Amino acid sequence: MDGSFALNSVAAQDDFGFRGVHVSTVATQALTTAYYNGPAIAHRYFNGCSDGGREAMVEAEVYPDDFDGIIAGDPALGDLIAGFNWNDQVLFKTPHSWLPPQKLTTLDAAVMANCDAADGQVDNLIQDPRKCTFDPASLLCPKGESEVEAFNDPSCLTRQQVAAVRAIYQGPVTNTGVQTYPGFTQSDPAPGTSGDGWNAWITGDFTPALPKPADGEPWGQPPASFATAPAQWSFGDQFLKFFVFSDPDYDSFKFNINNPTNLKPFQKAVRLGGGDGVNPDLTPFLLTNHAKLIMYHGWSDPALTPLETVKYYQTMVSETFAGDQSTAAGSARLFMVPGMHHCGGGPGPQINFFQWIFELDGWVAFGIAPDSIVATSATRTMPLCAYPETAHYVSGPIDSASSWKCE
Repeated sequence: MDGSFALNSVAAQDDFGFRGVHVSTVATQALTTAYYNGPAIAHRYFNGCSDGGREAMVEAEVYPDDFDGIIAGDPALGDLIAGFNWNDQVLFKTPHSWLPPQKLTTLDAAVMANCDAADGQVDNLIQDPRKCTFDPASLLCPKGESEVEAFNDPSCLTRQQVAAVRAIYQGPVTNTGVQTYPGFTQSDPAPGTSGDGWNAWITGDFTPALPKPADGEPWGQPPASFATAPAQWSFGDQFLKFFVFSDPDYDSFKFNINNPTNLKPFQKAVRLGGGDGVNPDLTPFLLTNHAKLIMYHGWSDPALTPLETVKYYQTMVSETFAGDQSTAAGSARLFMVPGMHHCGGGPGPQINFFQWIFELDGWVAFGIAPDSIVATSATRTMPLCAYPETAHYVSGPIDSASSWKCE
């Protein structure tokens, strides 16, 4: 999480943003060819998740000749740091805005009760959280409680916490109505058995200094804070300090998306060399080189909103394939994973990291495109469908993939 390597180093920022994977790829493919005495490499694949997913998309967009097939999981696309900072700002707007982990469990249960049946089946799995109509105001603490009592009551939310949750769902929007990064989905915010819900990424497991301290470091000074702060805080704070403003003492709470002197250097740093990974024109990679792309994202990702990946895929279909979804599916497919947190974890059935390579190899080497992929958990199996299709229950045991179909 330490971003100090980038301080005043254009080369280091270039390597992290867009160049490092490419030059490493050129070198390792040359080494591989030399080691095996020269036969041509049959197929070259890239498989990455999170920032690795962003690296995957940068490879496809900026260096389309590096790989024959690419897997981009839960990719860190676009202005995600603006989304991180937005969440930080709303959680520290007042001393009673931050959410402790116990309240995430209450929020999670209320969301599940409201949204589970939206897909037609009550099975403790939210297939598509975009269908949720949950209002966090339904958890507002009783009027008789003081603000301190309400803050310490794990069964309800303070009015400030209600506002914070709504803002996290909404995502950062400028005063002129420009959405700089989509909000986060409602499904599965609690830590659960995997421990990696909103607590790990957005809100934190450890109580910060409330109200926020004068030095702008509510979990203490880095690098010690990396062990206690939520990951969004650490990543966002480090990026602003070392990539954007070149100031180790920069106070992230002062960042303002409505201030051009803040926004312009931020966007320059994020988009350096195409490092934001959102160029929707994949013509060289998919159409000229006939390569294949598999994208996937957990619908309950608390680290990087899945809505950004859906938006990118839709825009890519429009720009590269003139909006023809069926033609696009011959080259690029997106699989949304219900109940999955960031690159794994969460309550939903999932795909093994290496299973994605098996699916990609079948497509590239043998022309077998993955129409659906069976995800598994300890208690059920479920088909993951190529977007925009989703799984619909037909008949039989609800916890069996054979009882569902993609349509």
